[in-house]
Amino acid sequence: MALPWGLAVSLLPRGTVDLRLAVGAAVAARVVLLGTPPLLSDDLYRFLFEGVALNAGHNPFLEPPSSLATLDPWLAARVNHPDIPSIYPPVAQWWFRLLALGGARPFVAQLATAAVDVLGVALLHRLCVQRRVPTWPALVWALHPLPVLESANGAHLEPLALAACFGALLAFGAGRGSAAAGLAAVGAGIKLLPVLFAPAVVRALGPARAALAGLVGVLGLAVLAIPVLSAGPGLVHALQTYAEHWSFNGLVHPLLHPVLGDWTRRVLALVGLSVAAHAATHADPARTWRQVGAGFVLLSPTVHPWYVLWALGPSLVLGGRAWAVAASFLMGSYAVLLTVTPDRWTEPWWLGPATWGPALVALAAGLRSRPAS
Repeated sequence: MALPWGLAVSLLPRGTVDLRLAVGAAVAARVVLLGTPPLLSDDLYRFLFEGVALNAGHNPFLEPPSSLATLDPWLAARVNHPDIPSIYPPVAQWWFRLLALGGARPFVAQLATAAVDVLGVALLHRLCVQRRVPTWPALVWALHPLPVLESANGAHLEPLALAACFGALLAFGAGRGSAAAGLAAVGAGIKLLPVLFAPAVVRALGPARAALAGLVGVLGLAVLAIPVLSAGPGLVHALQTYAEHWSFNGLVHPLLHPVLGDWTRRVLALVGLSVAAHAATHADPARTWRQVGAGFVLLSPTVHPWYVLWALGPSLVLGGRAWAVAASFLMGSYAVLLTVTPDRWTEPWWLGPATWGPALVALAAGLRSRPAS
């Protein structure tokens, strides 16, 4: 279903659409999914359980779900990798606490995340108006299956972080550098990637004011992290495990690993840093985001479908359709669920070619059709 749905939404909208149409379409597409079982990803169970644990005074960086199962046995039984502690930044932790206060059940997470994603549609529409370009990208985001499913069904954190990024771009465009810095800090407190806006903050505020804004942002995130700071080095333990060992449907990693072995991730990290360094030279922070977001998706050893939102968001801001088409194909990686058994799943050999093959064709076509700068 997602493939024809995504291709139609990616290719058909044209011109300028009314804000009410974009928001109404976003609400309609998400409402029908609220309360449906999160069959594509079970991450939201961990989000909810960590919220329950935090509200009960526990530290999820020190105490993994398996050690706290009695807090909520129904949730604990559904948490993936229950022996691994948390990896999530401080703003995300407070989001989990709010979800737990709201009832700690999937519908609560789906409703809250879908509401924030609808806000993201409105912000994207406003961005297009501010940049004096057609507003069809807002309708694409409103109806594309990737943001719809990842918010209203999977309740992932990306829609929250991307809404903060859209807001930061709006603030940059309005000349409000301090507000942009604050929104970027909020985004980085949900997912780490919005730190990519740091060079734009320096350009907008100047070195001295940017340093002050950075200090305020770091201190603010530190204050939010007070409930879990007792974990010390444990704050990065699970994140380090993820970075060193996780892999799924990456594009470059499986090609290089037979040659480079254990050096593959380090090489990709260095390439990623060079991409980010080049992206920082763009005067337009939306172009910086597009380059870093695309680099992240293309270079990461792990590319879950919701990761592709990091490339889709800035691509739409800049009026591109290629990542919307590519995202439709990359959602095909959910086909791995066909291999699930009670105790494991296996990534089949054909998954990468079947998803990345047509996605790369779409991206190449988008490059050929892009007007010269």
